[in-house]
Amino acid sequence: MHRGGCNTFIVHARIAILSGLSPKENREIPPLKYDYVYRLKQDYPHLEIIINGGITTLDASEKHLEHVDGVMIGPCRSLCPRPCRRRRTSREAPRRRRDST
Repeated sequence: MHRGGCNTFIVHARIAILSGLSPKENREIPPLKYDYVYRLKQDYPHLEIIINGGITTLDASEKHLEHVDGVMIGPCRSLCPRPCRRRRTSREAPRRRRDST
């Protein structure tokens, strides 16, 4: 995909098991493998790698930002019913600039 011009990848740290688990079970049972996503960033430092999966706090997001370029915080269902919280989170989320060198 990178050869086709895509430079940003949002990578979920948990596999989806397509048979035998409910959607709820798929969010809880397969283990999160953050180290796999970190390794992608190490192997492809020129790509923007954004991590997703099981990250629910700003403190946790800051730790992940030591390894990747961006973090998706969720679950959305906990943020969307409280738009003020979502606004505050967007405002307080750490901002990082990619090193252009």
